[in-house]
Amino acid sequence: MALIADPLPASPATKAQISVFERYVGRKLPSDYRQFLLSSAGRLLILFTLLAGLMVAAVFAAMVRPRPSAITRDNEARIHKGMTVDKLEAIFGGSPRDESTGPTDFDPYVSLHVLGRPAHRR
Repeated sequence: MALIADPLPASPATKAQISVFERYVGRKLPSDYRQFLLSSAGRLLILFTLLAGLMVAAVFAAMVRPRPSAITRDNEARIHKGMTVDKLEAIFGGSPRDESTGPTDFDPYVSLHVLGRPAHRR
């Protein structure tokens, strides 16, 4: 009974290894498959490349993911007339910035008093 010394080799096969295998199975491998076995990169190299690619993708995704906005209903409720810019910056976590994700439109179906402000009177 033949024993498999290394079921997952980490490098391309050698001509000697292929010859031993061909003798074991009793026939010669097709030339294109033989060439593939001689020239293919090792499985560990492929695995390492895939893992490195996944790590780069994960880091990139974490970098471009937007941070949570400080513009919330709770922070809006903390704003009152006469506040200084320093107090506003403390509430909203820094200097003024644009956190919109695109064009913003007024929604006529939302009453302003629902948003925490008094309703507009005519």
